[in-house]
Amino acid sequence: MAKPLPMRLKKEPLIEAVFEVRFEASTSLLSNLLLGHFMAKFGNMPVQKLPTADIPEQLREHNPVFKYSPLFQLKWNNNLILIGDRVCAVTSNAPYQGWANFKKNILEITKHLENCGFLKKIERYSLKYVDLIEAETTAKQLELIDLDLKLGAQQIKKDAVNIRVELPRESFLHAVQIMTNSILEENGKQTKMGILLSIDSIANAPSTDFWKSLPDNLEIIHTANKELFFEFLKEKTIDSLEPIYGNE
Repeated sequence: MAKPLPMRLKKEPLIEAVFEVRFEASTSLLSNLLLGHFMAKFGNMPVQKLPTADIPEQLREHNPVFKYSPLFQLKWNNNLILIGDRVCAVTSNAPYQGWANFKKNILEITKHLENCGFLKKIERYSLKYVDLIEAETTAKQLELIDLDLKLGAQQIKKDAVNIRVELPRESFLHAVQIMTNSILEENGKQTKMGILLSIDSIANAPSTDFWKSLPDNLEIIHTANKELFFEFLKEKTIDSLEPIYGNE
């Protein structure tokens, strides 16, 4: 029997959580309409125009790098809402508010998306978690995860690593990035250094009843992402993060 997953970690390594929906719009320049829609629902919120917004629409639409890039960023409670012509995302930064609260915020934003009347078709949705686990040296960072990496005759044990792999599992494609010597800064000062582990769980071609099934599907994709995260960690790493299980 597989060991149960922790409910939470006392030493939380998470630095960012992102839920994203990509869609086909029923009109051009949808980002401006969505911006007005959210402002009408939530009132005046701090809005930041992102650099991609200065790229002409025709170039954005035909360039896969910019097609799904957000154009505006809104600050909402402890979250950020990212809006583009074909994308909307909700992010939660550290300190993480917990899955129950994050899910509640996701469902509130997606309910407004459903009711706005501007979306023609949902193309995909995804849930990404980015964690930074601290360790001083590259060798110690690589010892934190269950990774056996060899390049020719060279066993990678103390060398800097920056790799990305795509792992299909059941109904999801998990885009995984591992990067050593990652640094987290706040107000221009380094606060953490260690190994970055990013898992972006993607559901392509969602069902036609996307909105109705979203609450259940959020639980499924969250569990899939969480299982992969703990599968990648060595047992001693999990213990060092002081896990709390359901019966504690």
